[in-house]
Amino acid sequence: NNDGTVNLVQVVISNNSASINGAGIYDYSGNFGIFESTIENNETGSGNGGGLYSESGGSFEIGRSTFNNNLAENFGGAIYLENSYIEEMLWVTISQNRATENGGGIYCESTSDACLGSFRVSVVNNEAVHGDAWDIYQSGRAELRISNSLVYNEKDPSKSCRGTITSYGHNIDSGSSCGFSQSSDQNNTNPLLGPLADNGGLTKTHALLPGSPAINAGNETECRLVPYDQRGYPNIGVCDVGAFEYIERIFLPLILKNP
Repeated sequence: NNDGTVNLVQVVISNNSASINGAGIYDYSGNFGIFESTIENNETGSGNGGGLYSESGGSFEIGRSTFNNNLAENFGGAIYLENSYIEEMLWVTISQNRATENGGGIYCESTSDACLGSFRVSVVNNEAVHGDAWDIYQSGRAELRISNSLVYNEKDPSKSCRGTITSYGHNIDSGSSCGFSQSSDQNNTNPLLGPLADNGGLTKTHALLPGSPAINAGNETECRLVPYDQRGYPNIGVCDVGAFEYIERIFLPLILKNP
């Protein structure tokens, strides 16, 4: 429960429960940041925001972190924002979270102009049991501003998003419900991801598999400003879409020399 100023760096918040809102983190009125951290396996009894619930009315940042397997028995399995604004969400994985209603991954309800600005985020296989927006749900006047990110739902690609979502380009949607409309966006596209796993770095990620359409599909200009991925691995050439940078392995031949 935060009502001051706090930054969480390299922490794990896991296996907590709340009777109403914010099983992992409840942000009421503070300035806030989450970096290189894991928020997982947290559960609300009847409320919102299994991993994070914020009604601070302010802005905060999330970077190089993973939200995994959190549950809200209402809205926002991983993240619930009420009149709050995530100014920057950089290199973040939101995977396999669940809400009984809408927004298994992210739920934003706001009267302000924006509630989320994301870059290189992977939103993967979240679920909203009774809802029509499984991964991302936006309600109210606020925009969700997304670039260089992917939204993938293997079970039902048609339920990825709902609401006012503004694409800044270089996004991938496994369906078309997110409304990504820039020429660099890819809709109805499977990004070819591996399972959530320890792929290096401090937090788990979904690796891009060989041949993924996310490889080298990022915004080259933005990639120069943030030249690495969630794990801290460097971009290779044009960066990839999502939180993981694909690095091709090269196997050199073994040469034996006779004595």
